[in-house]
Amino acid sequence: MPGVNLLRNRARKVYKELINLSPHHPDPNYQLARKTRECFRSTMSRLESLQDQQTKEDELARAVAKAQWIRKEVEALIFLARYRELKRRYGDTRHLE
Repeated sequence: MPGVNLLRNRARKVYKELINLSPHHPDPNYQLARKTRECFRSTMSRLESLQDQQTKEDELARAVAKAQWIRKEVEALIFLARYRELKRRYGDTRHLE
């Protein structure tokens, strides 16, 4: 199990990636940056209240894994929206091959 400092660095990295992806989210009303901030703040406050170091480390690892999964899902949404927009603009080009 990686140390707490390594997990915190991973959490910061995923947080920054999610914040940087937020302007590209297909639904501008979703407010990804605000929801990301709220989620990370609540998770960190919950983790700081834990007393057992091993439990804290396990919970942090679980939270980082979930954040990485969410980042991948947001990236997939962005790519899907781009694909659909290109397909809408240029139509289906499979018949040209």
